[in-house]
Amino acid sequence: MRSPKVSISWLLVVAVASAHQVAMAQDVEPDGFTVSMGFGIAQVAGEWGTALDNGLDADINLSYLFQSGFRLGVGANYVSYSLQPQFGTEKVNNVQLHALAGYGLLIGRVRPYGQLRLSYVRLKLEGFRGPGPAPPEGENPAERHHGVGAILLGGLEYVISQQVTIDSNLWYGFFATQPLDLIEISGPEVSNGRSWGVRIGIAWYTAP
Repeated sequence: MRSPKVSISWLLVVAVASAHQVAMAQDVEPDGFTVSMGFGIAQVAGEWGTALDNGLDADINLSYLFQSGFRLGVGANYVSYSLQPQFGTEKVNNVQLHALAGYGLLIGRVRPYGQLRLSYVRLKLEGFRGPGPAPPEGENPAERHHGVGAILLGGLEYVISQQVTIDSNLWYGFFATQPLDLIEISGPEVSNGRSWGVRIGIAWYTAP
């Protein structure tokens, strides 16, 4: 037969655990908008990877979070890549405008989530000035080259308060652009690539 002290201790443990579960269950954000931004590093493989080196990444998003955990939104991403050393010191700017859909857990201090992003892609080689007369339109590496892309993203949010979280994520994507011939800087013709990176930032939930 259990002693009264053991029974009371057991009841206290159960009560604390139940209270914790209730508190966790109430820690769900109501429907509302979320603003998130993050910074990180990015790398490229594929055809564009033969010309581009590491990049610095900035990302901002506006999304609507449903109480179920689903999220829909739009955002913008900017990456400044360096050329591979053998091709020079110019920068290639990659701008992406995307629509996103995702799902995440809204219970607990650490919240995992996933997203799919479909993007409009624009890459431009900055600072390049080839010798001789200007080449025909569409053949100048300094012109913008447009395309499309898709990104899978997985992350964790660490809850600071009901409205603020620290957001960290990993992502992997594919993109394709108009062909760009880098022969003027002894480079290849490029038109597609794979990219991946890591970011850390902050998310703000506008719902009270």
